[in-house]
Amino acid sequence: MTELLLVRHGESTWNAAGRVQGQTASPELTDLGRRQAAAVAAKLLGRGPRRLLTSDLVRARQSAEIIGKALRLEPEADPLLRERHYGAWQGMNIADAVRVARSLADHQRLPGGGESLIDVRRRWRTLLAELRGALGPVVLVTHGNLIAEAVGAADPKNGSVTPILLA
Repeated sequence: MTELLLVRHGESTWNAAGRVQGQTASPELTDLGRRQAAAVAAKLLGRGPRRLLTSDLVRARQSAEIIGKALRLEPEADPLLRERHYGAWQGMNIADAVRVARSLADHQRLPGGGESLIDVRRRWRTLLAELRGALGPVVLVTHGNLIAEAVGAADPKNGSVTPILLA
Protein backbone atom coordinates (compact mmCIF):
# COMPACT_ATOMS: atom_id res chain seq x y z
CA MET A 1 0.00 0.00 0.00
CA THR A 2 1.10 3.53 -0.77
CA GLU A 3 0.22 6.37 1.56
CA LEU A 4 -0.87 9.53 -0.24
CA LEU A 5 -0.87 12.78 1.70
CA LEU A 6 -3.30 15.16 -0.02
CA VAL A 7 -2.43 18.77 0.81
CA ARG A 8 -4.70 21.65 -0.07
CA HIS A 9 -2.61 24.66 -1.06
CA GLY A 10 -2.38 27.62 1.30
CA GLU A 11 -4.79 30.54 1.11
CA SER A 12 -4.58 32.50 -2.13
CA THR A 13 -5.58 36.08 -2.84
CA TRP A 14 -8.75 34.82 -4.54
CA ASN A 15 -9.58 32.51 -1.60
CA ALA A 16 -9.39 35.57 0.63
CA ALA A 17 -11.62 37.54 -1.77
CA GLY A 18 -14.19 34.72 -2.10
CA ARG A 19 -13.65 34.24 -5.83
CA VAL A 20 -13.75 31.02 -7.86
CA GLN A 21 -10.22 30.19 -9.04
CA GLY A 22 -10.61 27.01 -11.02
CA GLN A 23 -7.69 26.66 -13.41
CA THR A 24 -6.87 30.36 -13.43
CA ALA A 25 -3.11 30.39 -13.06
CA SER A 26 -2.58 33.82 -11.52
CA PRO A 27 -3.87 33.92 -7.90
CA GLU A 28 -0.84 33.77 -5.62
CA LEU A 29 -0.55 32.86 -1.96
CA THR A 30 -1.29 35.40 0.74
CA ASP A 31 1.01 35.77 3.74
CA LEU A 32 -1.39 33.49 5.61
CA GLY A 33 -1.14 30.98 2.75
CA ARG A 34 2.65 30.93 3.04
CA ARG A 35 2.39 30.33 6.79
CA GLN A 36 -0.12 27.52 6.17
CA ALA A 37 2.29 25.85 3.72
CA ALA A 38 5.13 26.13 6.26
CA ALA A 39 2.89 24.59 8.94
CA VAL A 40 2.06 21.69 6.60
CA ALA A 41 5.77 21.15 5.97
CA ALA A 42 6.39 20.94 9.72
CA LYS A 43 3.59 18.35 10.08
CA LEU A 44 5.00 16.25 7.23
CA LEU A 45 8.63 16.18 8.40
CA GLY A 46 8.07 13.14 10.63
CA ARG A 47 6.09 11.26 7.97
CA GLY A 48 9.16 10.61 5.80
CA PRO A 49 7.68 11.48 2.39
CA ARG A 50 9.66 10.22 -0.57
CA ARG A 51 8.09 12.22 -3.36
CA LEU A 52 6.31 15.57 -3.80
CA LEU A 53 3.86 16.12 -6.64
CA THR A 54 2.02 19.39 -7.21
CA SER A 55 -0.60 20.95 -9.40
CA ASP A 56 1.03 23.24 -11.94
CA LEU A 57 -1.17 26.19 -10.91
CA VAL A 58 0.66 29.05 -9.12
CA ARG A 59 -0.97 28.76 -5.68
CA ALA A 60 -0.20 25.03 -5.46
CA ARG A 61 3.32 25.41 -6.86
CA GLN A 62 4.12 28.14 -4.34
CA SER A 63 2.84 25.91 -1.52
CA ALA A 64 4.85 22.95 -2.84
CA GLU A 65 8.04 25.03 -3.05
CA ILE A 66 7.74 25.94 0.64
CA ILE A 67 6.95 22.33 1.59
CA GLY A 68 9.67 20.92 -0.67
CA LYS A 69 12.35 23.16 0.80
CA ALA A 70 11.56 21.91 4.32
CA LEU A 71 11.33 18.26 3.23
CA ARG A 72 14.30 18.45 0.86
CA LEU A 73 12.15 17.22 -2.00
CA GLU A 74 11.91 18.73 -5.46
CA PRO A 75 8.26 19.42 -6.43
CA GLU A 76 7.14 17.65 -9.61
CA ALA A 77 4.38 19.54 -11.46
CA ASP A 78 1.48 17.43 -12.74
CA PRO A 79 -1.56 18.96 -14.49
CA LEU A 80 -3.67 15.98 -13.33
CA LEU A 81 -3.64 17.64 -9.89
CA ARG A 82 -5.30 20.83 -11.14
CA GLU A 83 -8.49 22.24 -9.69
CA ARG A 84 -11.72 21.73 -11.61
CA HIS A 85 -11.94 24.05 -14.62
CA TYR A 86 -14.90 26.32 -13.86
CA GLY A 87 -15.07 27.82 -17.36
CA ALA A 88 -17.01 31.11 -17.47
CA TRP A 89 -17.44 30.98 -13.69
CA GLN A 90 -13.74 31.51 -12.97
CA GLY A 91 -13.40 34.83 -11.15
CA MET A 92 -17.06 34.77 -10.07
CA ASN A 93 -18.23 35.12 -6.45
CA ILE A 94 -17.86 31.66 -4.92
CA ALA A 95 -21.25 31.63 -3.18
CA ASP A 96 -23.03 32.37 -6.47
CA ALA A 97 -21.04 29.73 -8.35
CA VAL A 98 -21.68 27.04 -5.72
CA ARG A 99 -25.42 27.74 -5.79
CA VAL A 100 -25.55 27.34 -9.58
CA ALA A 101 -23.14 24.35 -9.67
CA ARG A 102 -25.35 22.34 -7.32
CA SER A 103 -28.09 22.40 -9.94
CA LEU A 104 -25.93 20.55 -12.49
CA ALA A 105 -25.65 16.79 -12.86
CA ASP A 106 -22.20 15.24 -12.39
CA HIS A 107 -21.80 14.69 -16.14
CA GLN A 108 -22.66 18.29 -17.13
CA ARG A 109 -19.72 20.49 -18.04
CA LEU A 110 -19.61 24.03 -16.73
CA PRO A 111 -20.31 26.70 -19.36
CA GLY A 112 -17.42 28.36 -21.17
CA GLY A 113 -15.11 25.34 -21.49
CA GLY A 114 -15.41 24.07 -17.92
CA GLU A 115 -15.18 20.50 -16.64
CA SER A 116 -17.83 18.20 -15.25
CA LEU A 117 -17.35 16.39 -11.95
CA ILE A 118 -16.92 13.21 -14.00
CA ASP A 119 -13.99 14.87 -15.82
CA VAL A 120 -12.37 15.67 -12.45
CA ARG A 121 -12.89 12.10 -11.21
CA ARG A 122 -11.39 10.74 -14.43
CA ARG A 123 -8.23 12.84 -13.93
CA TRP A 124 -7.99 11.57 -10.34
CA ARG A 125 -8.30 7.92 -11.45
CA THR A 126 -5.61 8.45 -14.09
CA LEU A 127 -3.25 9.82 -11.43
CA LEU A 128 -4.00 6.94 -9.06
CA ALA A 129 -3.18 4.43 -11.79
CA GLU A 130 0.19 6.16 -12.30
CA LEU A 131 0.95 6.12 -8.54
CA ARG A 132 -0.12 2.54 -7.83
CA GLY A 133 2.84 0.71 -6.33
CA ALA A 134 4.91 3.88 -5.79
CA LEU A 135 7.17 4.05 -2.77
CA GLY A 136 5.51 6.33 -0.27
CA PRO A 137 4.45 8.36 1.41
CA VAL A 138 3.79 10.65 -1.56
CA VAL A 139 2.74 14.25 -0.93
CA LEU A 140 0.23 15.66 -3.43
CA VAL A 141 -0.24 19.44 -3.28
CA THR A 142 -3.54 20.13 -4.95
CA HIS A 143 -6.90 21.87 -4.64
CA GLY A 144 -10.03 21.59 -2.54
CA ASN A 145 -12.31 20.31 -5.27
CA LEU A 146 -9.98 17.50 -6.31
CA ILE A 147 -9.47 16.40 -2.70
CA ALA A 148 -13.23 16.51 -2.07
CA GLU A 149 -13.85 14.29 -5.11
CA ALA A 150 -11.01 11.94 -4.10
CA VAL A 151 -12.31 11.31 -0.59
CA GLY A 152 -16.03 11.97 -1.02
CA ALA A 153 -16.18 14.79 1.52
CA ALA A 154 -16.60 18.56 1.65
CA ASP A 155 -13.79 20.83 0.49
CA PRO A 156 -10.95 20.72 3.02
CA LYS A 157 -9.51 23.89 4.52
CA ASN A 158 -6.50 25.63 3.00
CA GLY A 159 -3.29 24.17 4.37
CA SER A 160 -4.87 20.87 5.44
CA VAL A 161 -3.47 17.35 5.04
CA THR A 162 -5.77 14.44 4.15
CA PRO A 163 -4.05 11.01 4.26
CA ILE A 164 -5.37 8.11 2.19
CA LEU A 165 -4.04 4.64 1.40
CA LEU A 166 -3.71 3.47 -2.17
CA ALA A 167 -4.02 -0.31 -2.44
